[in-house]
Amino acid sequence: MHPARALLTGALFLASPVMVATAQESSAVALDQRVRGLTVTARVLIVGAHPDDEDTRLITWLSRGKSIETAYLSLTRGESGVNVAGYELGDGLGAVRTAEVLEARRIDGAQQFFTRAYDFGFSRTASETFQHWPREAVLGDVVTVIRSFRPHVIIARYLGSPDDSDGHHEASALLAREAFEVAGDTARFPVARHGFPWRPSTLYGPGSGLTIDVEGFDPVSGRTWTALAAASRAVHRTQGYPDSLLRETGDNGRTLTLARVVTLAPDSVPALTAPSLFDGIDTTFARLGAGGADTVTRIVSLMAALADSARTLLDLRQPDGAVTHLARVARLSAWVRSRTPRCLHPTVGASAFPSSVSACGRPGQLDLDAAIDLVTRRASEAAFIAAGIEITMVADREQVAYGDSVPATLTVANHGRATIQLATVSISGDAERRIGLQQVPPDSTVRWTMPFRVLGNTAPWWLGQKEQDLHEPFVSALDGMARPASTPDRVTVSAVAIPETIRRVSDVTVMARIAGQLVTMSIGPVVHRTADPLGGVQDRIVSGVPPVTLGFDHSLEWIPAGKPVDRLLRFSVQSHAERTRTVSLHLVAPEGMRVDSLPATITLAPQGSTELLLRLRGTVKPGRHPFGLFGRDADSAEFDRGLRTIRYPHLRPIQLSRGSGLWLQGVEVTVPSRLTVAYLQGVGDLITPYLRQLGVRLTVLDYDELLNADLSRFTTVVVGPRAYEAHPELVASNARLLEFARRGGTVLVLGGTAATFAYDVFPYPLGPAPDGTTDRVTVENAPVTVSSPSPRVLTWPNRLTEADWGGWVGERAAFMPRVIDPRYATPLEMHDPDQPPSRGALLVAPLGRGTWVFTTLALVQQLPAAVPGAARLFVNLMSLGLETAASSGRSGVRER
Repeated sequence: MHPARALLTGALFLASPVMVATAQESSAVALDQRVRGLTVTARVLIVGAHPDDEDTRLITWLSRGKSIETAYLSLTRGESGVNVAGYELGDGLGAVRTAEVLEARRIDGAQQFFTRAYDFGFSRTASETFQHWPREAVLGDVVTVIRSFRPHVIIARYLGSPDDSDGHHEASALLAREAFEVAGDTARFPVARHGFPWRPSTLYGPGSGLTIDVEGFDPVSGRTWTALAAASRAVHRTQGYPDSLLRETGDNGRTLTLARVVTLAPDSVPALTAPSLFDGIDTTFARLGAGGADTVTRIVSLMAALADSARTLLDLRQPDGAVTHLARVARLSAWVRSRTPRCLHPTVGASAFPSSVSACGRPGQLDLDAAIDLVTRRASEAAFIAAGIEITMVADREQVAYGDSVPATLTVANHGRATIQLATVSISGDAERRIGLQQVPPDSTVRWTMPFRVLGNTAPWWLGQKEQDLHEPFVSALDGMARPASTPDRVTVSAVAIPETIRRVSDVTVMARIAGQLVTMSIGPVVHRTADPLGGVQDRIVSGVPPVTLGFDHSLEWIPAGKPVDRLLRFSVQSHAERTRTVSLHLVAPEGMRVDSLPATITLAPQGSTELLLRLRGTVKPGRHPFGLFGRDADSAEFDRGLRTIRYPHLRPIQLSRGSGLWLQGVEVTVPSRLTVAYLQGVGDLITPYLRQLGVRLTVLDYDELLNADLSRFTTVVVGPRAYEAHPELVASNARLLEFARRGGTVLVLGGTAATFAYDVFPYPLGPAPDGTTDRVTVENAPVTVSSPSPRVLTWPNRLTEADWGGWVGERAAFMPRVIDPRYATPLEMHDPDQPPSRGALLVAPLGRGTWVFTTLALVQQLPAAVPGAARLFVNLMSLGLETAASSGRSGVRER
């Protein structure tokens, strides 16, 4: 790749894999759930638009309470949602929300799927949404997930009508309904691309007709299902659900209702005594042996009997009494698996050799293919837990350079009462390694240390180029393992077909002789054990990284165009290799810019790092320009990637990878020399560095400082987005801001949600309509009408033109008030197509000798997206209370 193009790609975030796969789960709760669910093989798929659209009460009741194989399909990863817990936006926020929803699935026990759709921001209708998402392509993704998971029942979270009040939600229900109808259509959606056809039996949606009591107490965990569901829901902290543990427990969350939308279930199947999700659907374990060979039918019947005996004999304090039966179920299910056609069902143990199309032509075969994988996994895990076998593989480092190895220790502990024989241990990630027969007596531990390498691509499949707001197609291995592209004899399928919950970069699979039976189980990926300052002791998945990573700590630098710039940029270089590396540095810069004192080479010790302060000097033209460094070693290997770790208290650390360059955004902007700003940061607010880059003298104030700060030092106070909602201390101190404005200062408030209007913080009344509604302009380039004559806020110190309203991202404005006191000037009018005009985007009011400004424009989305018009407008808003040079009698405005 050309260096400039590599740096251009580097402006996009690429996250390291975010996975839920962890080490072996060994607890009484896990054992109880697996034994209870040994012969439960019904499957339910729930469809929504965003990660937090799930109904965790229903998911937990199905998965944990009834042992039903449950999955949630989110069309997007929520890239354009709010972030009340941190500062990541866009693809970075998508990675964080992916980690959140996978942590939720770890709690509630379900699987997780995504389509390739990108969350481009709020839309009013499905028709508007499908202008961003190619409908047929997203429908194909939903069909692929249905054919992969093979649900008996689909539940749409929304109605599929304007009553959903969100275009994404409406679209998700429409796609669920259409996919239900066409999932068996191989002419429209060919097998080669979308998998073998599958027809779900029943589709449900919001409404009445079926009432489900989702309450219930689990005596083993000591929790109700609704309490467990609330814990799952509370993981979505970026979306602000701190009270979910209160809202979804108790009588208020005990029942939910669903409406049957359509069913294909035959009337010949007798209904249960009470209405059920599966009315008319045969979900009995015996169905798996129907229509097959007599031997399979007998084995399925024997497995059911053994499972019943295991449930009867299981004592969670002394589980060894059920080991023999569990081991036999595991061995028999493996036997059935070996004689059942493999029909592209994704699972950790998926074969490299699928069966022919003809062998997978019957729905019964597809059903058995998915069900037997589930039974085998549950039985094997139950047998290992009941036998008291605990296995881990822990490496010395979390990040390993591609091509290098790291010592890793395999530990097998036998806490049970019987000797087990370790037959084989297969460690994947590079060439498979096997360990010979080993006896492990009761109350003993054996260990092996061996080199381990990660060769698979650890970048997530969903990031890359987009067409409209849809990520490009990608394929993944059927077993969820990340492998080099050149790995032979591995079946690949569309990436959306793989549950995110089985994706991993390594795998440790153990075969042991338990109670005389050979039982095989995957314990998960190789991990590195560390003590995290925020999360305590954590097992983090070992991943591969480039031997050398390098880059800036940000991806965008604003520069006033045509004006000399002289600033320092911090540049980091890190070695992950096992040997000393000497790397030459090569500069990519636009015409007119240079870097002083750049070393020709740097030498890095093994796992060593260094930082450079690059002095950037020169001028740039208006526009966006790639800038940065890439490295090259003596073997001509080039390095142009960087790593950044983001931390949230409720998640494992997430590694974000990006290119080694950044954008220089040249903008024609004038900043008054007298402008001095105090900034109170809001929710998900990262724009202060950009304001400083534009030349604004700015001080960030803590909310605790506001009461005693000397505000007379500033001309302007900026209140960040949703700050009043997130910081009660700001509401309590708001009188200081009002007084600051009365004494001649400018207060600029950068909007909030409808909740902001409930606080008594504005100098004059503002609020929603009597029914609580506000206006929103979701079309980011919706026409803007300016009052005539042009107000000063749009002409000084920067004269805005129609071009300044072009190229915006996300949306124009949100939560625009409908009740506006006449003392506010409303210089802008805008609206979405087919919506009434709204003047709530920008409100300016005199207050004493100063000015109060409230804007609902999405400025905090525009500055990180390098929108020049938004930067120029932002400077004008902050400068509104300053006198122009002409009115003050000075000869000119001194610029920065």
